[in-house]
Amino acid sequence: LEGMGLGQALERGADDGMSWPVSPTVALARVRAHLRLAELARRLRHTEERFSLLLTGSNEGLWDWDLRTDKVYFSPFWKQLLGFAEHEIGDSSYEWLSRVHPEDQDRVREELHEHLRGSSAAFSSQHRLRHADGSYRWMVLRGVARRQEGSGQALRIAGTLADVTASRLYDA
Repeated sequence: LEGMGLGQALERGADDGMSWPVSPTVALARVRAHLRLAELARRLRHTEERFSLLLTGSNEGLWDWDLRTDKVYFSPFWKQLLGFAEHEIGDSSYEWLSRVHPEDQDRVREELHEHLRGSSAAFSSQHRLRHADGSYRWMVLRGVARRQEGSGQALRIAGTLADVTASRLYDA
């Protein structure tokens, strides 16, 4: 992008609503600003691609729970691990917590609350989740809360979900 000429930069939208005529100094400053923005956008795309590849290779689903709104982002692979299509799971914490095996519910809630209270550096829970076919699969759910500066109150918690059913069967 550094070697891009003024004409190319303007073709890519670097006019920034400039009214003409414009001084060469203003034009050059705006072109440079747009080139920096284009470079930042390129770096962001590269970073997103890197994380996407890492996540695909990790075989883990992602989740991100905004505790203030109780809205949870469940990645497509998170949903797939439980046998659901993208549109079959909403964005409420109920989508996860309602699927926890009845025998695991109290423990999972306590582990979660312990982390949200700040008693643990990270959240980690191995429990059974109900699959779309009605069976239960052993999952490891990990996460870390982001806290409000000063109060330490948990604002959101995000992490990964991995199916460990096969390893539990092997261990048994």
